Amino acid sequence: MSANKSLWMAIMVSLPISLALPLSAAEKLKALIVDGQNNHEVWPKSTIMMKQYLEETGLFEVEIGRTHYIWKSERE
Repeated sequence: MSANKSLWMAIMVSLPISLALPLSAAEKLKALIVDGQNNHEVWPKSTIMMKQYLEETGLFEVEIGRTHYIWKSERE
């Protein structure tokens, strides 16, 4: 399974579970989005979108961890 699919799967599984938990108004769940491993141009934008979606719920405090990006293709 690709890293992107794994990330989406983790979000889709954890989101309903976290919504079912009782939370006080001041308590937010901490989320970490790790990106930088894909060799296409969409991941920076999708990371920001995921962060915004999660924070807009008011349930999450989101941080982004970007790994060192390495281009492994033979073409530029």
